[in-house]
Amino acid sequence: MLKIDGKIVAGFFKERLNRFLALVEVECKAVLCFVPNPGRLRELLIPNVEVILMEVGKKERKTSYDLIGVYKDKQKISIDSRVPNKLLFEELRKGNLKEFSNYDYFQPEYKYGHTRLTFY
Repeated sequence: MLKIDGKIVAGFFKERLNRFLALVEVECKAVLCFVPNPGRLRELLIPNVEVILMEVGKKERKTSYDLIGVYKDKQKISIDSRVPNKLLFEELRKGNLKEFSNYDYFQPEYKYGHTRLTFY
């Protein structure tokens, strides 16, 4: 199971300011949130939809929250594009994917020349 490092907070989406920044209402205050997904997400991020935020306690950041999820038809939907690779890496390390059981070394975000591989 993937661990979430931070307090989970509910909010209401107001608007997407750019690819990685959104305005969200949290406890009747408008706050800036990091959106860890460059996709448009127009079908999910609509004004006043309930969203799931993770509080991030890093002072050097511009935002105090990551917008990690959204409710759609009473379902929680993860929009954090970092999560799938973290889940895959965890399963690879545990040896839970038989197709990769012959490998004993995995490195995410491996740099190869001028490119970056999702996994090495």
